[in-house]
Amino acid sequence: MDGLQQQPRPPESLRYALPLGLHLGQPGQEGGVVHQVGGTSEGARAVCAEYCDMFLMWPETEEKLYETMQDLSARAAAHGRQIDFGLRIHVIVRETEDEARAYAKKLMSKFDPVKGAEIKSRAQDSWSLGVHRQNQLREHADMEGFVEPLLWTDIGKARSGAGGALVGDPDQIVEKINRYMDMGFRAFIFSGYPLLDEADYFARYVLPRLPNVSMPDLQGRRPATTPVTPLTTAPLR
Repeated sequence: MDGLQQQPRPPESLRYALPLGLHLGQPGQEGGVVHQVGGTSEGARAVCAEYCDMFLMWPETEEKLYETMQDLSARAAAHGRQIDFGLRIHVIVRETEDEARAYAKKLMSKFDPVKGAEIKSRAQDSWSLGVHRQNQLREHADMEGFVEPLLWTDIGKARSGAGGALVGDPDQIVEKINRYMDMGFRAFIFSGYPLLDEADYFARYVLPRLPNVSMPDLQGRRPATTPVTPLTTAPLR
């Protein structure tokens, strides 16, 4: 939503009509879906503060993340609301920190800056304020691409969107995620390269040590009975 640079869209634009007469509901509505919005621009923040349930963020330093969370919380409070926060970030976890860092270096060992820029420019969000801030994040990284302990930014050279990864051993990764949760994050979107391999490492070393809950349950949004939709019991046409 970083293209929203002007006035926030009216609430009607946040009500999505689905085929077969389905309706997603509205933010805060019992039984409705959890509305998740991401974006760094003024317009995106204003829309989320007034209408969304969760504000999704890309990797930044803990200080910058917390500043954004404070800003969005204050904006939501002005509307008599509270919102949750989620973080989209990559993960490289191995038995030792040295192994994790070695894999991060291997991942970028054949990186071609020209090809990387071409790939990034193809993405529809390459012009957005959020991607611009991810690029700025790398400018403050050390020679190995780390902008703060465990937060590696070189992955953002080869892709648009979320441009940071947590790199470390299981204890370090769990501690960092717990720090994020202490800051107020309640949801995470983790990924890695290649996805299946990194998902296996994450499931082996990290996932069993994390709380696993349902955001609709936490927000009291799960309906008392299962709605009849094509994704549940309704016939497919």
